[in-house]
Amino acid sequence: MPDAQIDPQSDPQSDPHPSPLLESRFVQIKERLTGRFTALHALAVETGPEAARSVAADAIASVHAPFLFVVVGEVKAGKSSLVNALLGADICAVAPEPCTDVIQKIVYGPAPATRMVSSHLREISLPVEILKDIAIVDTPGTNTLVAQHQEITEAFIPQSDLALFVFPATNPHTRSAWEFFDFVHEAWRKKAVFVLQQKDRASEEELTVNTAKVVEYARGRSLAEPAVFAVSARKAQEDPEGSGMAALLGFIRAHVTGGRRAREKMESCITTGLTVLDLVDGSLTAQSETLRHDRREEATITDYLTLARKSCQSDVEWIRARTAEAYARHADALARDFEDGLSLVQMLRMTAYSVVGKKEKMQQWLDGIFATFKQKLDADVETVSAQGASRLRESVGKVMETLAGQLREEAAARSREAAVTTMTRTRLESLDQARQQVLALLDDAALDERLTPRTLQYMGEQAVAGGIITAMGAIIAAATHAAVIDVTGGLISLAGAVLALNILVIRRRASIKKFRAALEQGRERLQQEVEEQLTRQLTAIFDDIHLAFTPFFNNLARREDTLGRLDARSRELRQALLAERDELPRFE
Repeated sequence: MPDAQIDPQSDPQSDPHPSPLLESRFVQIKERLTGRFTALHALAVETGPEAARSVAADAIASVHAPFLFVVVGEVKAGKSSLVNALLGADICAVAPEPCTDVIQKIVYGPAPATRMVSSHLREISLPVEILKDIAIVDTPGTNTLVAQHQEITEAFIPQSDLALFVFPATNPHTRSAWEFFDFVHEAWRKKAVFVLQQKDRASEEELTVNTAKVVEYARGRSLAEPAVFAVSARKAQEDPEGSGMAALLGFIRAHVTGGRRAREKMESCITTGLTVLDLVDGSLTAQSETLRHDRREEATITDYLTLARKSCQSDVEWIRARTAEAYARHADALARDFEDGLSLVQMLRMTAYSVVGKKEKMQQWLDGIFATFKQKLDADVETVSAQGASRLRESVGKVMETLAGQLREEAAARSREAAVTTMTRTRLESLDQARQQVLALLDDAALDERLTPRTLQYMGEQAVAGGIITAMGAIIAAATHAAVIDVTGGLISLAGAVLALNILVIRRRASIKKFRAALEQGRERLQQEVEEQLTRQLTAIFDDIHLAFTPFFNNLARREDTLGRLDARSRELRQALLAERDELPRFE
């Protein structure tokens, strides 16, 4: 059989009629399975381990794989004409002389091409539609040097769907052809069909005798029911029945391309698809279990943050209580100083000073006792706030270190899944992102700034000053009014001084009561400010911690949705493949 060529006079792309070699119902099954397996491969890429993706790709290749016909025979046995007649296309040019001593595999390709696969194998691609469904392996003549017999019998015949042993109708006795058949393992001999080609060159008597001889030779080689056909490929188009080609095509259609062999091929592909779905479902089950585990982890993290938030709130309460205690202690001292300052002797002295031009004496006194109060309170508040900030810093830090450790352990426990599927990769990425964000919060200098002693010191100062300054403002106004009266001179001045003194004495108790009320209001305001400010900061900190877990929590929601959709697709594909298998034609 010479090098295969395209007939330049024909259009290899045109295929107006289905090949008589193919069974239409199996062509339709193949088209449906192609769509099923394409969807299956996409599903395996999304969900399955590498094995599932690989097997799914093989399934697509299998359903697209053409039937493989191996043609074996002597030179000038009519192999090229037989192949052209079988395929209904001029695949092989018929040459008067043999021109190949290598194995040729003829397959479909978008354009004519030839490549040497090995020193013994040439692959020829041709844009002929029938080659999408049937590939041909053409062997060198058996009566030539058969150094490649091992490659043919071991590599191609076991893979083949049909092995055509072609003999001249006038001489099926050649020892080389039958010796070559002996190389074929007994298990693969059932694929053989024996063709007496060029029957138009033999008489009816010769055909009868030679057909019987082929049956005899085949049975002697453990083939109980050999299939033998006498054909004339040259007359196939003008007389399909008389040429014997119709019988050969019918046999191939019934037993290979449209019979039990085709069913087995489709069934094998479907079984492969179901195997892929088993791998996919196993992966989905494992990922669903991982999702359930992660949901429990999400609940654990949320509960832990809630408990940690309550624990830190107790630190806020500690700071509030200690600050209130310091305030109460110094406010009591301030109130006593204020009461002492409003005694008759002290007021007379300050009024006398005011009369001689020292109006600011009362203001200085008030400023002095407030400055002492503020200085001592600031010192205590700074100490309390430093201790409280340290407690909060330690509590919050412990929370974040614990959570970062949990995330690290969670990622390490399933690190082997990282390269398995897209979902497991994104899961680990979200865990790592959450851990990095928690660690960033742990190292964030802003945490210290949020809980710095200066914050509490500022809050204490503002809370105290507002109430006390208002109360002292009234006292200063009264003293200023008395000083104005004193400067009227003479008795008026003295009377004014006494009057002013009497006013202050008369109002002493009311002033002290008002002052203490202002101090109490300051204490309440201080406690409220401390609690509100620190609670607000803690809320922001824990919001940031929770936000750090957003990639992980969002990933859970996406995975849950994705797993639901993938599981539905898997169940739908399984039902479709099982239905395809049930609908395959049955053969007795």
